[in-house]
Amino acid sequence: MFTTDAPLFPAIGVAIVQDGSPYVAGALPYAEWMPYQKGQAAKTEALEAKAAQPPAALTENDPSVPVQAPSTDTLPAAGNSTL
Repeated sequence: MFTTDAPLFPAIGVAIVQDGSPYVAGALPYAEWMPYQKGQAAKTEALEAKAAQPPAALTENDPSVPVQAPSTDTLPAAGNSTL
């Protein structure tokens, strides 16, 4: 842990100040998340929420479904095998 004077010292039992925490930033040593870390956590939560949603149902007129032309192949009549 650093002080305002910049010397490093060990700290045990430091309060973590974050949303929903009973601790507030004050004179006692505390730790908090950096804005970058909060942003990364928000992005991860958004991606996880999106991945947890079921996929949308496809419809007959959905442009993302390729149209398949009817087959022109014909099957030989029974008993007329050319094998």
